[in-house]
Amino acid sequence: MIRLKPDFVSIMIGTNDARGHFHEPWANELVFFWKLAVENPFSLENYEKNLEQIVNVLLESTDAVIAVCSLPPIGEDFDSKVNQTVIDFNKIIHQVVERKRVNKFCGRLYFLDVFQVLRERCDSSNESAPSIFKLMLYFSVVEFLYHLLKVPRKYGSKLFGMSLLSDTVHLNENGADEVTKVISQWILEITKKK
Repeated sequence: MIRLKPDFVSIMIGTNDARGHFHEPWANELVFFWKLAVENPFSLENYEKNLEQIVNVLLESTDAVIAVCSLPPIGEDFDSKVNQTVIDFNKIIHQVVERKRVNKFCGRLYFLDVFQVLRERCDSSNESAPSIFKLMLYFSVVEFLYHLLKVPRKYGSKLFGMSLLSDTVHLNENGADEVTKVISQWILEITKKK
């Protein structure tokens, strides 16, 4: 991406870190799947350090204006314990951006609060974070409907009472549309200033 010399970059990174921090079985699954050798890979400290490195590389290797988006919810119960963890990670995102904005990058780095926008747009039955079994069931059914029957994910997830997420972790078309609107509006505001 850096080689393309973008004018704008938006990143949203850390949902799996938040999942791993919140729930040890999820952490173990992620460590196994990604073959992670780092001690305590999903700590808030490791996340902050990794995010800061990513932001530094983007700031130093591009002239792009950069938006760092907050994480979306895990499940659509925004007040659940797992989403309190997401909020803790979102605070770190905001802190990293604000620290960098104080320096010479103030005109190039922005925080976009996607979590809050999705909270305002959510029209669900407040589905909280499911068990691994329920998550796999959601994912299997929604993906089956999508890939084999070409049913958009937003309709499959609606079967489970969700309006923005397809499987309690990934955005469906409705959620992606909301994030696209936030990022598009940000780009328009930046270009108006130039």
